[in-house]
Amino acid sequence: VSPKLVQEYSYTYVVPIKIKREVSYYDTVYINFMVNSSSPNTVIGVDVLPAVGSVTFQPEQKEANIELQILADDIPENNESFFVYLTSTSFNEARIIPSVLEIIITPNDAPVHFTKTEYRFEEGPGTKSVVVDVTRGVLNDGTTRIGPIDGDVYVDYNFISASTAINEDFVATNGTLTFSSQEITKAISFVINDDSVPEQEEYFSLRLLNLRGNAVLVAPSVATVIINANDNPNGIISFKADVSGGSPSQRVNEDSFSSVNFIVRRAAGTFGTVSVAWIIRKESGGSAAITDDVGPAGGILVFASGANEAIISLTIVQDNTPEPAEMFIIQLQPESVTGSALVDGFVNAQLLIEDSDNVYGTIEFGSDNDQKLIT
Repeated sequence: VSPKLVQEYSYTYVVPIKIKREVSYYDTVYINFMVNSSSPNTVIGVDVLPAVGSVTFQPEQKEANIELQILADDIPENNESFFVYLTSTSFNEARIIPSVLEIIITPNDAPVHFTKTEYRFEEGPGTKSVVVDVTRGVLNDGTTRIGPIDGDVYVDYNFISASTAINEDFVATNGTLTFSSQEITKAISFVINDDSVPEQEEYFSLRLLNLRGNAVLVAPSVATVIINANDNPNGIISFKADVSGGSPSQRVNEDSFSSVNFIVRRAAGTFGTVSVAWIIRKESGGSAAITDDVGPAGGILVFASGANEAIISLTIVQDNTPEPAEMFIIQLQPESVTGSALVDGFVNAQLLIEDSDNVYGTIEFGSDNDQKLIT
């Protein structure tokens, strides 16, 4: 019967193809055979052997076998088709009906793998359960079917700690997935714990192993699970509050102070090097340039990894020019921050510079000669 269905096993499997001799059994007859395929997914010598051969019928012999070897591999495959052609030799030529037999190797080695190489999850809010999918009989594009899905398939999975710790950052147990007949997708579930500790990206691995059934492990059979950075691991940058807990401000006399410092804090996490720019803006006072009174007019603060504090140091310009009190705003620039830090909280600080150069004049009595009492 054509086509003849055969299976591919995990070992080389010999398939006997029976040939009958009928009507006359006189003398010795030699039959040649050739195996060929027009299908690109069936390769003679890789999927089946031999490519050519012969069968001998002795006088009165009614049956003989062609023994084909179905070769094992670990390649996911759908139906593989090839043909066996019979020809008679010129010596004692026999009539061959039919001369072609189609043989189909049924689907085998269904691929089992993770749907992605990398899975990302957020930590929180709160403890939450998440899943990672594993598929059978589907290519990595997620839609193309290949290999059989009838019958049961079993595969174990293990969690492998890396920068995370089992039962601290996540809760998980090693186990076994069972694909019942016609099942394509199974899920591995675990729990991600939430905390208030600033953390950079953390990761661990999941590995598939010990596959049983008509299937084969293919890449990705190892997946990386990443818990995204959380709780501001690179810090929150702001001015240090004043003693009352409000926005910082300082009031200085130009002639009494040569410098003034403002402290900038990095709260939450201190992972990595981060920076933020700052500028001075004149809020009130004369029209003179900012650097005529205080400098520099701006700069960049850099926090090294692990550092939680930096200082903006300003120089007060001392002169003899009478000036009114001048208000300056020192301002952090959120759009300039680097290193994935945040700028939040007190982003402005005030500096009031007062002048003692008699900006409003000196009031006094005139000399004795100018004092007169006219009666």
